[in-house]
Amino acid sequence: MTTVPLFPVPPQIHGVSLICRRDRRFLLVRRGKEPWKGWLAFPGGSVEAGETAQEAALRELKEETALDAGSLAHVITVDLALEGQAYEKSYYLSVYRAFDLSGREQAGDDAVSIHWLTVEEMATANVTESTLDVARSVAEREDGLIY
Repeated sequence: MTTVPLFPVPPQIHGVSLICRRDRRFLLVRRGKEPWKGWLAFPGGSVEAGETAQEAALRELKEETALDAGSLAHVITVDLALEGQAYEKSYYLSVYRAFDLSGREQAGDDAVSIHWLTVEEMATANVTESTLDVARSVAEREDGLIY
């Protein structure tokens, strides 16, 4: 017996994003492509065929910032389709905290520029709500500050 869903199952696109911190500042890139072109976001992108999410995270960090991470820790997975009109279908984004950064940051791939911002600075910049919410959560956990 074949089961047919009552509602269509949305195609899932999986992406990754990385939280990098230095001196209580978050590394953000100005996006050069849609969605959210011109906005600041954590570095990241889509998981390619044959990659694990962690491999994609390390690759995206290198491509967009020229940095390497010694280790990663999963923070949260969010559905970006719930954030406004940028995505017509579910886009599940796994967010990782990057540790032990090495290299010299330089914007690359679809990152136009690199910025190190505090949570307070992020609150007044073109940063999506989900990015700001995750940054606040990480800062609260790591710094013991309430935002």
